[in-house]
Amino acid sequence: MIKTYTQKDEQKLKQLIISTNSEIDLIEIPKNPNYVSSFLSYMEDEIVGWIVAWKSSFHPHCTYFRIVIQSENHDSFIQLLDALEDSLTEKDYPLLTGVDGGKDLSNYYQKNNFEIIRETYLPTIKLSNVELLPFKTHDIKTVREIRHNHLLVNELTRLVKNVYEETHLVNPVAEFDLETWEELIFAEDLLLDGSFIYLNDNDEVLSYSFLHKSEEENKVELGWIGSRSKSYIQSLHTLVSLQINYAKQNNYQYLEGEFDTTDPYAMEVLHKFQFPKETVWITYSKKER
Repeated sequence: MIKTYTQKDEQKLKQLIISTNSEIDLIEIPKNPNYVSSFLSYMEDEIVGWIVAWKSSFHPHCTYFRIVIQSENHDSFIQLLDALEDSLTEKDYPLLTGVDGGKDLSNYYQKNNFEIIRETYLPTIKLSNVELLPFKTHDIKTVREIRHNHLLVNELTRLVKNVYEETHLVNPVAEFDLETWEELIFAEDLLLDGSFIYLNDNDEVLSYSFLHKSEEENKVELGWIGSRSKSYIQSLHTLVSLQINYAKQNNYQYLEGEFDTTDPYAMEVLHKFQFPKETVWITYSKKER
């Protein structure tokens, strides 16, 4: 039996989320202003499945959703998906969802007109196991060094915007002005001394790689990376080597990263440094009902 989710279902839903080892933060989505709809699958008085949908202001051209089911039951999957799609309109498509590549739920999406649009590798790397590539520091500056250079910051921001848009064509980003992109780059958790840009002799930004603090004190997170064109992609080897060196010198033990298969710059770094590929997040899309 399918029912519309209400706040009074929260405690039972929390039990389902915990029992399925799903992210507990999912339960907060119905409280978010971008929330769209949510449905529960019941077996007698027990919740055995849940679907929740929401929008994103950053990627507004789709509807995101997640399914949590107690046992990967095809009937519950279909019923929940049908309930969601009945509540949507044509303009809400495409639908996007993600799933751990190791779970059988992937099979259900593939059988129900979803296609894989991206795979994301999510390694956590022990820094003591990473061998640094040879690097030089000529023509390289930290982000701190250029922070108050308006021309360079503006050029960097334009490049970051262009690369992000180029590497997210399967799920386009909203149109934001450069001031907003600059705020995104210089986020509070950005490590200014661990983020680097590569310049040519004319002080033009050719490539960049950002590093961020993690919620865990012994970890850092590799952020956005990119270059002006594929011809400068190898300069990322130097920038990431400098970041690894920075992390080691500052007593961090682990490096985390997200590497999308739709992003040639991320893939270049993943392959060059031979980061592990065991953890995969698969993004599925359904263009129409």
